[in-house]
Amino acid sequence: AWRLTEVEARVAGGRITGSMVVPTGENPLEMNLAWSGVRLAELMDDRVRGDGVANGRFQLTAPLEAVGDLTQWNAEATLNVTEFQYRGTNLSVATGSVTLQDGQLAAPDLTGEIEQQHTTAAVTMLLRAPWTLEAEFELPELQLSTLSNLPQAARVPEPLGGGVQAEGKLSGSWKSGNLQVNGRVAGTNWQIGEQQVAGFASLTGSVGLAAPWPIAVDVEFRQLEIDRLQAL
Repeated sequence: AWRLTEVEARVAGGRITGSMVVPTGENPLEMNLAWSGVRLAELMDDRVRGDGVANGRFQLTAPLEAVGDLTQWNAEATLNVTEFQYRGTNLSVATGSVTLQDGQLAAPDLTGEIEQQHTTAAVTMLLRAPWTLEAEFELPELQLSTLSNLPQAARVPEPLGGGVQAEGKLSGSWKSGNLQVNGRVAGTNWQIGEQQVAGFASLTGSVGLAAPWPIAVDVEFRQLEIDRLQAL
């Protein structure tokens, strides 16, 4: 076997170390990588700014003859990115342990912050038939004004204000696009231009998506509650 040990590189102000074993017989390919202090703004385009750095590791074992087949991988990775700015919005990311075994990708402990608001998510995804995807997400509160830096917000004629919370589950087949979303969205003190809405609105429902992309979205609201709605 060919062995590369104590590999080290300097990238974007950070350090990448690792090792690799390339077999000559029937043994699997082995790879170990770790990185620390890699400055995100030096790797990305000018939409990414700030002092955020990436730290993490990646471990892989796979048959050499099938290294291009992700269903043959036995892998584990972690990634942590300290606070950076994307289009003027402050973000941070922590993946926890992400594993890929027997064609199943599992990320049960995804966390992050959007403008200091903590968010969580969990994802399980099959990279083989039946191509299932299951995910849960929770966003305690997001100020709508932080979305103004996104290109999609340019389509909204009036500036938005107020907060929104969301939580829910997504499941189905990711390859066919047949997905179902069930969850809850709540908003407080919404403002559209000069019009203000004081109160709280919540809904639960489902969204069905069908291939091919781009997707036509069919929305069914099973319940809609408005506790207090007042235009000021």
